[in-house]
Amino acid sequence: MTQLILVRRTYVPAASIALVLLVGNWLANTYAFDPLMAAQNRRIRFQKGGDLSSPASGLTAPEADLAEAVIEDQRECNGNRAELLYVGNSQVLAIMDQRAGDIITPQWLQVLLARQYGSSTQPIDVHLAAYPNITLTELLIKLVAAGEQLPRKVDILLAAAVLEEFRGIGVRDEIATALESPVNQAGLISLVDRNSDLPAARKAVEPFIKSAPKPSTGGAGEQSKGSVASVVEQRLQVAAERVPLFAKRQNLQIALDLTYNAWRDRLLGLTSSAARSVPAAAYQASLELLEMALRYARSKNIHVVFYLAPMRLGIQPNPNVPSDVARFRRDVPDLCQRYGVLCLDYVDLIPEALWTNYPDTGGGMAAQRDFAHFTGAAHKLLAERLMSDIGGQIVRFTEEKRPSQP
Repeated sequence: MTQLILVRRTYVPAASIALVLLVGNWLANTYAFDPLMAAQNRRIRFQKGGDLSSPASGLTAPEADLAEAVIEDQRECNGNRAELLYVGNSQVLAIMDQRAGDIITPQWLQVLLARQYGSSTQPIDVHLAAYPNITLTELLIKLVAAGEQLPRKVDILLAAAVLEEFRGIGVRDEIATALESPVNQAGLISLVDRNSDLPAARKAVEPFIKSAPKPSTGGAGEQSKGSVASVVEQRLQVAAERVPLFAKRQNLQIALDLTYNAWRDRLLGLTSSAARSVPAAAYQASLELLEMALRYARSKNIHVVFYLAPMRLGIQPNPNVPSDVARFRRDVPDLCQRYGVLCLDYVDLIPEALWTNYPDTGGGMAAQRDFAHFTGAAHKLLAERLMSDIGGQIVRFTEEKRPSQP
């Protein structure tokens, strides 16, 4: 009897692990999709598409090159120009019903700067740092990662404040990896230490702060143990990344979340137009994270401009609760004003005609309105408004900061 119990105790966990690995690997390989296309909207394109240098785009060859450079992740900084970091969510990245020559707002802003000042003399380069569903925690990490680099990779932060992203404070793996850099990690630790009066923001960031290594007291033997443990950990991690379940864990989680949400929405009759309030705790933490970002930017002499991202408010029913929208339009500008930061209210900027809907067929969102993304014409409208409101200010700031060399 004792042996039978022992066998059962060994078999059950071993079988469970094997089952999890088999099912997990099958799911990881089955759910192969681009997280950017999570909405499964066939009318949406992200970042760019088509040949920007073609006559249909309306861009000259130099303008097309400048527009393409905006979205190059590894582009080197031009020492003679200031760097503008453009941060936002999928609204910044996505074009609905894309036509020839359509480009996103950051690309248009770069082109409009070139048209006003000349592509060879313009004082600033626009660099895209947007991410779908970006949280304020992630925005802060991106800002620290850019601000700690030498030479610094950001002189101006232009950020879209999005009410929808005030719903959560999580951080995805690919953004958290920026904190593997000791320089970035030290910058974040210093920032948190200086802001004890922002408890909700500190709580959101602290899980990503690595403990400082304890001083060694055991001589060469202890150092050897630490070295062996580090090597073993590294090898285990490399081995785990070869297993689909672990290598694709984030995409798998997104896919399962989407599947769960689709069935939940069907059972409860929820649609894209269903009203949903912003959780109070997440909203307060997001405000504090925004304040921490403003303090960091000030300490690094980074010029900051925020704008309240456009919302599709002109139709009913609408997912944005009026009281949440009113609070958002009051609190974010008030916070920015306390730090001498310009905050532009673009909530009503995009007319209804420049928004669109999900396709009539396919997917759980069929024939529903898209309240997050708009058309190429809307991207151009937003860029033209930004250029009108802050183009001169950006140039004055950069000319003061980086005067032209003889």
